[in-house]
Amino acid sequence: MKLFSWISRKLVRRLVASSLFLSLLAVMLLSFIAYYSVRENLRDSVAGRLHSVVDQQELEIKRWIEDQKKTAIFISRAPIIREKVADLLSRGKDHPYYENAYRYVSEYLFSYIKNFPGLREIMILSDRGGEVIFSTTSENEGAFREKDTFFRKGMDDLYVQGVYPWRQTAEPTITISRPLLGAFGNKAGVLAVHLNLERMDEVVNDHAGFGKTGEVYLVDQYSSFISARRFGREDFPRGIDTEGVDRAIAGEEGVAYYLNYEAIPVVGYYRWLPELEVAIIAEIRQSEAFSTARNIGIIIASGGAILSFFLVVGNIFFANQIAEPLEGMAKMAEQVAGGDFSIHFPETLKDETGILATSFNSMIRHLHSVYGKLENTAEHFRTVFNLSPYAIGVMRVDNGAFIDVNEGFCEIFNVSSERAVGRSPQDLKIWASDRDRLRLVSLLNRDGKVVDFEADFVRDNGERFRGLLSSRRVELSGRPHNISILIDISPLRKTERDLRRTTERLQLLLNRMPVGCITWSVDSVVGFWNPEAESIFGYSASEAVGRHAYDLVVHAEEQPRFAGDWKKLKSRDETLQQESANITSDGRRIICDWYHTPLKNDRGELVGVISMVRDITAKRKAEEDLKYQKELLQTILNSIPTPIFYKDVDGYYRGCNKAFCQYVGFNHEELVGHHVRELFPAEKAEVYDEADRKLLEEGGTQIYEAKVRFADGSDRDVVFHKAIYRNPDGSTGGLVGNMIDVTEIRKAEAELAESEQNYREIFNASTEAIVIRDAKDGSIIDVNQAMLDMYGYSRDEAIDVDIGALASGEAPYVKKNLLQHIELAKDGIPQLFEWQAKKKDGTRFWVEISLKRSVIRGQDRLLAVIRDISERREAEQAQRESEERFHLLIEHAADALYLHDKDGCILTVNQRVCDSLGYSREELIGMNVETLCDDLSGEELRAFWASLEIGKSAVLEVTVRAKDGKLYPNDVNIGRFAFHDAEFYLAMARDVSERKAAEAELERYRNRLEELVTERTRQLEQAQSELVQKERMAVLGQLTATVSHELRNPLGTVKNAIYLLSRIDPIDAGGAQMEKALGLADRNVRRCDGIINELLDYSRQQDLSPVATDISALVAEVLDEQNIPDGIKLTRNLKKGVIAPCDPERLRRAIINVLTNSIQALEEKSGRKGLLKVQVRQQKERSEIAVSDNGPGIDEAIREKIFEPMFSTKNFGVGLGMPIVKNIMEEHGGDIEIESTPGQGTTVTLWLPHVDA
Repeated sequence: MKLFSWISRKLVRRLVASSLFLSLLAVMLLSFIAYYSVRENLRDSVAGRLHSVVDQQELEIKRWIEDQKKTAIFISRAPIIREKVADLLSRGKDHPYYENAYRYVSEYLFSYIKNFPGLREIMILSDRGGEVIFSTTSENEGAFREKDTFFRKGMDDLYVQGVYPWRQTAEPTITISRPLLGAFGNKAGVLAVHLNLERMDEVVNDHAGFGKTGEVYLVDQYSSFISARRFGREDFPRGIDTEGVDRAIAGEEGVAYYLNYEAIPVVGYYRWLPELEVAIIAEIRQSEAFSTARNIGIIIASGGAILSFFLVVGNIFFANQIAEPLEGMAKMAEQVAGGDFSIHFPETLKDETGILATSFNSMIRHLHSVYGKLENTAEHFRTVFNLSPYAIGVMRVDNGAFIDVNEGFCEIFNVSSERAVGRSPQDLKIWASDRDRLRLVSLLNRDGKVVDFEADFVRDNGERFRGLLSSRRVELSGRPHNISILIDISPLRKTERDLRRTTERLQLLLNRMPVGCITWSVDSVVGFWNPEAESIFGYSASEAVGRHAYDLVVHAEEQPRFAGDWKKLKSRDETLQQESANITSDGRRIICDWYHTPLKNDRGELVGVISMVRDITAKRKAEEDLKYQKELLQTILNSIPTPIFYKDVDGYYRGCNKAFCQYVGFNHEELVGHHVRELFPAEKAEVYDEADRKLLEEGGTQIYEAKVRFADGSDRDVVFHKAIYRNPDGSTGGLVGNMIDVTEIRKAEAELAESEQNYREIFNASTEAIVIRDAKDGSIIDVNQAMLDMYGYSRDEAIDVDIGALASGEAPYVKKNLLQHIELAKDGIPQLFEWQAKKKDGTRFWVEISLKRSVIRGQDRLLAVIRDISERREAEQAQRESEERFHLLIEHAADALYLHDKDGCILTVNQRVCDSLGYSREELIGMNVETLCDDLSGEELRAFWASLEIGKSAVLEVTVRAKDGKLYPNDVNIGRFAFHDAEFYLAMARDVSERKAAEAELERYRNRLEELVTERTRQLEQAQSELVQKERMAVLGQLTATVSHELRNPLGTVKNAIYLLSRIDPIDAGGAQMEKALGLADRNVRRCDGIINELLDYSRQQDLSPVATDISALVAEVLDEQNIPDGIKLTRNLKKGVIAPCDPERLRRAIINVLTNSIQALEEKSGRKGLLKVQVRQQKERSEIAVSDNGPGIDEAIREKIFEPMFSTKNFGVGLGMPIVKNIMEEHGGDIEIESTPGQGTTVTLWLPHVDA
């Protein structure tokens, strides 16, 4: 202001300043044009950058959410969750399976919380009311979430609940939920994962390249920050209120220029994310966004300022020439301004200055005349104009410039009157929207006035505000003017928005309050009823609103009291607390805790009551139960034989059980309220007190051993177990401990250490295999020597062997089933089962395995005792087969069988008894045999049974009475035997009725029969003699015919050969003809010899000389001696080591006979090469010699006669070859078997009884 004052004092200064101002104005105008041009060009670039940032951050948020969804799915599908969740959801908390499952699930899920920063909390909720069974935030366990959206929808499928306020803390939360399946595939609960918004905050703020002042943040539908680092900021208790936030919450998307939550001008891009119910805002300060435009403007302004300097120097000279006469006029004007109208300026100059002087003198005279008239009017108007509380502006219509503004106008737009007067609203840029300004002008032009026109305006500092404008067109000095009055209503609108948001939040708070909230009229009629009130009383809001308290919740007995309390509320201002009995919609009577607060208007009149109510029925019952539990706890403590005590944090005893008093020799009163140092010797008390202080400082649990003075004065070794307990507010209340007398244990430990070597010797000397496994990881800790011998492993191999290698591998004896037995044993269920095992060399054998969980040397172990039961299994199998045969024999026996005890009570019978007597098996079992005996008394029967020796039997003739009353004589063979210290009798009864009748008949014919037998015997002996003689003659005749025929042919051949020899010249006796004749004679002689040998072999009985013979070697020797024709291919398959007792020569004869028949059969075939295969094989019960050929085979009709003497299909031989072979094999206890297919070949098998080598 001093500068302006200094310039205004001199015309030269003004002229120079004017020129300087105009030059600078031109420079500044050019700078502003350049600035705004570049700024406009930068708008799209900045908007594009912000749009890209929002797109990128939205994509990152969605990708992050998808990652968390995958994590939640992976957790729910994890084997440990699927296996253990059933125990958590179906077992009681005191069940060992529940504790085990809780521990595994806790370790597993806490590892996720530790390793996955995106997870804040993991819950497992039961399908029964949404109870939180497990939570990584233990304070939330036991709560019920059945009304939460994530639970209800999570029961159906994977669900992501967008940002919402968490019930306990009102912090913004995102939850992912998914159903959990039970043991049978049913939906048994929900896995809920609360996300860590600090991590999402990191994702959102990862905006490299976004500028120094760039910022991205998220807000919820209530305009509150949801990023963890901003949540709960004290400077924004009701959230933030910016144009970008408001538009985003309204569902809009775009870019805008506004003041951010710190009132800094920013360029912001906003977007609503409906799936998460959040708005994402990206902002950058305008100063940074348009810094390039500002720099260009500064450069242009600097250059223009330098040029203006040189212009000022020239203007100073010319201004001095003009200013001199004007300075004189100025001094006179000052005098006129001071009220001196008598002065006169010289009018000597003829130029513009002279004309100005003349006009100036005329103006002085005119002013002198009117000044006095206007002075009073102007002063009055200005006072009223400036004191108006509203902004008032008077504007000419023709040029749109303000001719006057009041102080309210200057204050609301933050401009001076000098700056406002002479400039239009467009020049001052007070309209936020040209559309609103033009609409106002249009209304004024049409109606001449506008009332309460609401629009946005801009202050000189760029701040926008909401205004209410009224304007009227008037004539002033003959020209149209607009007189406008403006009221700033921004605070009003902001208050309205705050009120609306506060109302919404209050409504949300009341609806989510964990207590019932009810508003009443002064007449006790319900005006508001929140959901918790509905859950307490059972009435919905629509059912409750408008109804009287007596109709809803006040029991008839409580109505007088209710009326009295209501009367008290009308005369007091503070809250009234009471407990009362109320009723629910279904008629139940409940106890409620009420807090009634009167609502009064400004005049202090009661307009209503707001009540907070809780159902404390369960609480009251819990308090009664707690009192009972305390008494019960003390009773239980006193019944525990272990000494138990508890102290406060200062070491003074607060309680104990009877066992503790008896142990230390003090009564309860002597202990409680006294310090340990007051009761025990100093050296021992120091140890106890120091341990207590250490436990209270470090927390947790404590175990240590010390000496304690027993009641009898002796010192005992005691192990203390101590732990701290806490007060309800979480502070340390003291410690609780118990004592275990280990004096005898310490003695036993010494003895145990001494016997450790004995244990090791016994362990290794055990004949049963023992394996010790770790109960936790399943590794083998130790094995004994019997196990190594049983399975064939070394100790190192046995320690490292996989248990699957110890199973046979044949279902069901596989690793999976063995692990099932191990798991049951781990759960404390001893196992005893038979198993098919496998040795290291692959040999399978049967074992009996006993599995039991044990504590060995203080470690949790699994003890397996293995017994080889292969021999027992074989014996049991044989016994079962024997028993089956025995039962089959008994059931199908021709005789009636009874089994009864020593008192004659029938235990079992076979079907023959039922058929013969007409009783069912059920009727007979339990009946006494005396009932069935008709001719013997019970005493006679018992005397007979007593006369029998154990293991002996005797026959008794008894008459048996059937069910229909008929009598049947029976011969009963009764045997006495003992079994497991009890005596039993087995009776085999045979009905001898027919035999008795036959005996009588036979007695009549006996004499006659003897005579007939004598006569018939003589006749038969005579006939037999004659028949034998005839048979001998017939066989002899057949044999004679056969032998004569068989011998005649070779003898004829021999005769011819001799004849030929007689005809040969002696000179040629050594020739080929003689050799041929001699060979022919020799063969036929051998043929005759063979026929005679066959007859001898068949006709006479020879004694065998059996010796242990290698059958394969004997067959090989026979084959080597045979002359196999060239057209026959011989194949041998002789198993080594086949030993059997036999007469080698007789067996050789049988083998040669069979081989000869096969070779002869192959020589008869034509067209195919003969194949002869000889095998020696060892079967389970016999040794076999098989001779196979691919000859013509044997027809079925011939095969039936092949072993008959004298039967032959050849035109030579006597037909005794195969009968001789059969006789030889039968003499050895074996036989001959023939399998033949005509046209394909024959297999002859000779077998001998098997004998192990």
